[in-house]
Amino acid sequence: MMMMTTALATAGTAQTGDWSISFSETGGFAGLNRGYTIDSGGNFTRFETQGGKLKNKKIKISAGELRKLGRLVRELKLAGTATRTVPGLHIYDGVYTSLVIGDRGVDYRVEATAFDDAEISALNEKQKAALRRLKQYIEELQKPAAR
Repeated sequence: MMMMTTALATAGTAQTGDWSISFSETGGFAGLNRGYTIDSGGNFTRFETQGGKLKNKKIKISAGELRKLGRLVRELKLAGTATRTVPGLHIYDGVYTSLVIGDRGVDYRVEATAFDDAEISALNEKQKAALRRLKQYIEELQKPAAR
């Protein structure tokens, strides 16, 4: 059963400027903890815990790349998007993910897997296509050849 509610605002994503992107992947037997944060101030940080130590890697992004990221975030048109409940996986050693887009001071969880049920934005087909383009561009920015 899918439950619809009003726009979801989640806490926890650092806001610099007027948009941000935060992805995390955690869990599993090995204690996985990795992801990235990007904001409209040009801060792009990948993080990963290895051997119990948190390692951060700053990625430099150009003004043009930053403008393109901002445009892709705006294409999502998240303001006013309803939410839906995604059933939890209830797997104790599961790997769980979260993708949160902050736009104009409001955070929207657009993708998530979790142990318990989670609320995410109920994206329409246009928003899903825009999210695919945004994720693809972020992947390109993280490739060593692009740096």
